[in-house]
Amino acid sequence: MASDTGPYFSKHGQNKTVSKAIDSLRDLMKDPESVRVKGVRVVDFAGGKVVCGEFNAKNGYGAYTGYKPFVAGVSVADVYETKYPLIEKSANAGITAACGP
Repeated sequence: MASDTGPYFSKHGQNKTVSKAIDSLRDLMKDPESVRVKGVRVVDFAGGKVVCGEFNAKNGYGAYTGYKPFVAGVSVADVYETKYPLIEKSANAGITAACGP
């Protein structure tokens, strides 16, 4: 993720990188048009760059689920979602490593 995003950032700049990363996030959602983001920032990670922030989106019932962290590149995104509180730390390890606690 970081290795693809770094060169894209160098060529296209921050705004296009963030936009492309949010598109990657939307690709994961049942209702892509409902995605709202906040706290979005580009960070250095693993020799490249990733986009971090929080997102809120509608679920299959049409209700917003609340803000959750995400990390995204220009071609892939990862979101934190688990129904198992005992594994939250390991389930969220990639996002925490890239974006902080």
